Amino acid sequence: MVNKSISRNKKNVIWIIITYILVIVGAGGMLMPFLWMISTSLKDINHIFVIPPQWIPKPIHWENYKRVFELLNFGRYYLNTILVTAGRMFGIFFTCTMAGYAFARLKFPGRDILFFILLSSLMIPFEVLMVPTFMLMKNLHWINTYQALIVPQALGAFGGAFNVFLMRQFFLTIPKELEEAAIIEGASPFRIFWSIMLPLVKPALAALIIFAFGAAWNDFTY
Repeated sequence: MVNKSISRNKKNVIWIIITYILVIVGAGGMLMPFLWMISTSLKDINHIFVIPPQWIPKPIHWENYKRVFELLNFGRYYLNTILVTAGRMFGIFFTCTMAGYAFARLKFPGRDILFFILLSSLMIPFEVLMVPTFMLMKNLHWINTYQALIVPQALGAFGGAFNVFLMRQFFLTIPKELEEAAIIEGASPFRIFWSIMLPLVKPALAALIIFAFGAAWNDFTY
């Protein structure tokens, strides 16, 4: 029995070592493009495509970063990205959480039909909506403005159906007894939503904010 236990422990240790090796190799493969990007940014233009590739630049050109900020207004670019990303995140947070709560808890005529139509919009490709959205922004005289970059996405024009669906499904997992107790205490629907329901769906809110941030930060369409 003792020998079997020792043999089993050795096998477990071997599998753990193999697993760690595979994870380290995989992580290294994931990091290689990022490391190559940093290495390339510190090279002279004549050394970028040399064969064999040079992972460590010789010499290291730290002045490349200074030159970029001298040639391009990167400070303004970052400010624009931060403003647009923050605006979209706040807009998506309020619109998608309230819509998800309404579809999950409030009873009104045509609720299920509207939710079905909302989910059906997931099948519409972005390319179909791009030109009509541009024409709408043009008619509103919003071309080259922040609101043209923020408002359509903040109101869920692109991908909002998934965010609403995510929040609705999470709200459905909350026991109705909590809302009924709040109603007995005289809480309004918005009070129930803001003070009771939102704190209970923090994991879904975290996922929603991460999705919204990633989509806004990496959006180069406009």
